[in-house]
Amino acid sequence: MKKLLLMAPLVLGACTSAPASTSMDTELPKFVGLPVSVAARKLGFPNHEKIIMNRKVYIWRTSLLIDSGRLHCEIRLIVDGSDIVQDYDFDGSVGACRYFDRLLSRN
Repeated sequence: MKKLLLMAPLVLGACTSAPASTSMDTELPKFVGLPVSVAARKLGFPNHEKIIMNRKVYIWRTSLLIDSGRLHCEIRLIVDGSDIVQDYDFDGSVGACRYFDRLLSRN
């Protein structure tokens, strides 16, 4: 389940023009079938590691404080027992997710 939640237009104004599609839409699927360490080389160390329904989930999270509140973005990679990415999802505001877009766009 991939979703990008858009905040109110006033909040988006602070984020400038948002791309129609993000690097997360194109780059996160490429991690499926690869060791989570490949994602960590692009995204850095995850902020959290959790077990949810007997599956390990690595979580990368960032937030951005603006005048009207806090924006956030979160990427979750679900791995098997060998730390191979099986699935992923992400959500957050366009402005905060740009941080991860930039990391994923790098070579």
